[in-house]
Amino acid sequence: MADDERRSGDDGETPLTAPAPPESPPTGFAAATDVAAEPVPDPNAPPPGVGPGSRFGVPGRPMQNSGPFYVGFVFASGALVAYYLLQLVGHLSQPLTLVGISAFLAMGLDPVVRWLQRRGLRRGRVLRERRVVA
Repeated sequence: MADDERRSGDDGETPLTAPAPPESPPTGFAAATDVAAEPVPDPNAPPPGVGPGSRFGVPGRPMQNSGPFYVGFVFASGALVAYYLLQLVGHLSQPLTLVGISAFLAMGLDPVVRWLQRRGLRRGRVLRERRVVA
């Protein structure tokens, strides 16, 4: 008799308390629109741990990068950097010219040094001799 009662579905559960049947996950458009959206963080909210009692206080709003003062500041900073780079190149022109001439001479004399090395002279002695000749 106990088996007959269990089979009949009379186990004390009503349709309101019975567990819901497993549902298949939504697909297609339903899956794309049924997703719970995460809350968007407030960009103006202070970072965690920063408050009136912190060392630097509460940070203000982020700076807008489309305003005329911001654009002018960026262009002026770029002009100053370009000016200082041109000044640097101007001051370094003489040493850079000497380095370039030295590199040209070293590359030009390298075949002679290699030829003398093939003749049996060591590289150190060849370089000393070359220094005397040059």
